[in-house]
Amino acid sequence: MASICRRSETGTGKYSAQGNTNAMVRLKTMKLILMSGNSLKNREWIYLVENALKPLFSQTYVMVYEHWAQAQPMADIDLEAAKLATLAQSFNEDYAIFAKSIGSVITLKDIVAGKIAPQQLVITGLPLNLINELGLDIADWLKSLTMPTLIIQNSDDPVGSFANLANISAEAVQQAKLKLIKIPGNNTHDYDDLKYLKSLIQDFMGAE
Repeated sequence: MASICRRSETGTGKYSAQGNTNAMVRLKTMKLILMSGNSLKNREWIYLVENALKPLFSQTYVMVYEHWAQAQPMADIDLEAAKLATLAQSFNEDYAIFAKSIGSVITLKDIVAGKIAPQQLVITGLPLNLINELGLDIADWLKSLTMPTLIIQNSDDPVGSFANLANISAEAVQQAKLKLIKIPGNNTHDYDDLKYLKSLIQDFMGAE
């Protein structure tokens, strides 16, 4: 049987409030699905992200990709998209999604297909190079989003620079509920400042 995800209940740790009390209470009633990047390195990282964000949500779910256990180099996008849809459709409560790199492709694929409808979406490291290789129209995908969406991109991320992202998404930023944040002076695909990520997510979701 395919492994879907690992679920965690909200921890009891305190966190620094960035928004107002009502915003914090609303976040605490939402579930969070976390979609990692492709590599085993990202598998370790996504659990660190989960630990950082867990106090903000009622439950967290980390998607476990099949190719990790099978020692395959690349995630099966269609398979993981089907698993994500199954998980999200099982919820009776509001939920948000945090996705990095290939996880964002999987998530956007399901959203555009109408299979999932998260209340809020946060993306880090949108892999523009991969999206181009797959022949996907990311500009149209972003324009079609109806939920508040935040994309955090390193200025010179090797899978897609912020400048390229800003150019591709210019129309979507005007038409959709889309916000871009650039992390300057970074030429990696790493998003390791978890404290900063948490503050950006808290501010974004609390403001919506």
